[in-house]
Amino acid sequence: MTTAPGKLFVIGEYAVVYGGNAVLVPVPHLARATVIEDGLNQLTIRTKTTRRTPLLEALTSEPLLSAVVETLDCANELQSLSISLDTSEFYSTRQKLGLGSSAALTAALVKALRPRLPRSEQLTLAISAHRRFQAGRGSGADVALAVEATPISFRTGYPPLPYPLPEDLHMLAIWSGKPASTTAYLEQVEAWRTVNPDRFEYHIGRLSDCTADFLTATDTTSQISKIQLYARYLSDFSEDSSIKFYNATHLALQKEVESARCVYKPSGAGGGDFGIAFSANKNTLIHLAERIVQEGRLAFLIR
Repeated sequence: MTTAPGKLFVIGEYAVVYGGNAVLVPVPHLARATVIEDGLNQLTIRTKTTRRTPLLEALTSEPLLSAVVETLDCANELQSLSISLDTSEFYSTRQKLGLGSSAALTAALVKALRPRLPRSEQLTLAISAHRRFQAGRGSGADVALAVEATPISFRTGYPPLPYPLPEDLHMLAIWSGKPASTTAYLEQVEAWRTVNPDRFEYHIGRLSDCTADFLTATDTTSQISKIQLYARYLSDFSEDSSIKFYNATHLALQKEVESARCVYKPSGAGGGDFGIAFSANKNTLIHLAERIVQEGRLAFLIR
C-alpha cells in the first residue's frame, strides 16, 4: 500500500496558476492505493461508501484511474491485478473536504504502479496524469505536495523545493462548512482575465510579489504579516472581479479568527472549503480549535 497526503495552501493560491510561487503544507488526511496480483481483476473504491467493479471495465467509468493508466501506458499490466483506492479520510459527515483528494490519490496510485521509479519521475508522471484528469487545468502544486509529503515551495515548471517553516509558525485549519469547486472558480477567473487583462495582471502581480516577499522573510512575525497582506489582496481580487471567492463564509471566519488575535486567510480557491488561522502562539490556536470543535464544527492543527 502507498499513501499520499492532502494539502493546504499557506500562500500563493491563484498566483501559482499564473507563474508565481506557492507554499503548501501536508495535512493528516491520506489517500491510499493498494495494488495486488491476485488474478481477480477488481477495483475497489472507498470514499464515503465502498463500491467494487471489474478493473478493466473501470477504465471507462473512472476518469482518474483512466488518466493514470493512460499516462503510465500500463493497461496491459492490469490483467492479473486488483486495485484498491481509498480517499475516505477526505470526507466528513458525507461531505467532501477540499484537501486535494484527487491529487493525493493520483500520487498514491502512481507510486503504487511505479514503485521503483525515482521520486522525481513519479512526480512528473503524477502531474501529467492529474492534468489529463483535469483537462489540462491546474498548476500541479497539489500533486507535488502529495508526492513530496512535506512542506514545499512550488512554481510550475520547476522542481518543488522543501520549505521548512519556522517552528513557531502555527496553523489551524478550519472547515468552512461547505465544499467549493476549485475548477469552477479558476474558470471564472480565466473568463474575467479575458475581459479585464490589465486588472487581472495587477491582482496576480500583487499576489505573486507578496508570495515572493513571504519566501524571503526571515522571521515568523514577518511571514504572518505577509500572509495577512496576501489575504487582503485576495479579498481585493475577489471584490474587483465580482467572483466572490472571498465570500461571506470566509469573512465570517476571518472575523472569528481575528477576535482570537490570530490572522486568517482562505486556503485554495476560496468560496468554501478551508481557511487557516495563523499564530506564533500555539496555545492560542489550541483554545480556538477547542471552541470550534465544541460547537460541532471541524478544525485541526496542521503544525
